[in-house]
Amino acid sequence: MGMAVMLDEIINYVQSLQNQVEFLSMKLTAASTYYDFNSETDDMEKMQQRAKANEAKEMERLIREGYGGFACFHSSWPL
Repeated sequence: MGMAVMLDEIINYVQSLQNQVEFLSMKLTAASTYYDFNSETDDMEKMQQRAKANEAKEMERLIREGYGGFACFHSSWPL
């Protein structure tokens, strides 16, 4: 009898997850009529380019200050 109750609880939980997925799918469909999700890819590419440029500048600064490059390598360190 305990297994039947547990199985019933699992089934109810899976059904609630299915309902949530359906609800979110409907919301996404409704939102897509008002918002062009493809326009965001250009913004993301620009953000990634800026992040890479900032990272490169920071690495250059650290190397200038002596925190990187081959100068920090010590021959006794294991590879």
